[in-house]
This record gives sequence, structure tokens and C-alpha cells, in this order.
Amino acid sequence: MPLPKRKHFKKPGLPEAVALLMALLVAFPLMKWWGSYFAVPWQRAPGRILRCEFKDTRFSATQDITKVLIQYEYAVAGVSRVGSWMGTWPQTGSPNALPKDSLDRLQDPGFPLVVLYNPVNPSQSRLDYADTGTPAIYASLALLAALAAGVYYVRVYPAWRSS
Repeated sequence: MPLPKRKHFKKPGLPEAVALLMALLVAFPLMKWWGSYFAVPWQRAPGRILRCEFKDTRFSATQDITKVLIQYEYAVAGVSRVGSWMGTWPQTGSPNALPKDSLDRLQDPGFPLVVLYNPVNPSQSRLDYADTGTPAIYASLALLAALAAGVYYVRVYPAWRSS
């Protein structure tokens, strides 16, 4: 009885590399969505300013930005911690927002702040909400990437591989 003929498969090439890239383009926003959607929300703690410094940064003749460097103290579960922050001070949308003409109040030692800290690791803190994107943006990117990958896998890949 003769043995069945062996099938010969084509070696992976550029079409398979693009197919792998399409799968990664779907996986990356899905992982970011999963991480941002199920992340533990940061908690709030009262804090106070220890030291504050202003640095004027001039980008052009008309654009002048004041950067704020702050060292602050906060307590979580009875343990006092020190953190630092640098950036342009928020004027809206933050628990520590101040109008631009009131920024000198930050130079008063002991000025009260709302400190956001990571409940998993309380030594991680910040003074403003994180700009990590929203779960909806990552979900939308994953959906668009999945549609593009679907078109590639159904239409482009079979035609490219058979040629």
C-alpha cells in the first residue's frame, strides 16, 4: 500500500508578515483598552505644598508659558509621603485648578492641595488627572483595526498568496 503524498506548504513571506502586523494592530489597542477600563481608580488625599518654584519659558515673542515645580506632602493610612510635580498649572478641570492671576498662592508653604495617589502603590502620586486616554478611544481604535484586518484577511491575503 503506497504512502499518501506529502503536502508542500509555501514558506511564510511578505503576505504573512503583513497578516501578523495586522493582528498586532488589533491586539495593541485591545490591551490598552483592557488596562484603562479595568484600572484601579486613584484615590484622593489632602496634601500641602512644601516648596514651589516658577520657571518662565518663552517659545516665541508672543508665547510665554510659566512652568510650576512643586514639592508637596500628603499622608496615606497615617504614613507621610513626599511627591513632586512639574508642568503648567491647570486652570480648569482639576481638583487643584487655580486662575492664572492666583498662581502666587502656590508659593505659600502649607497651601492645601488635593493629591491623587495610586491605592496599589501609595508612593505614586500626582496633582492632576492622568492624560492616559479613555477606554472609548482604545475600543474605537481596536474596532477600526479589526475591520481593516478583516478586509485584509478575507480579500487581500488570499489573492496575494495565490499569485
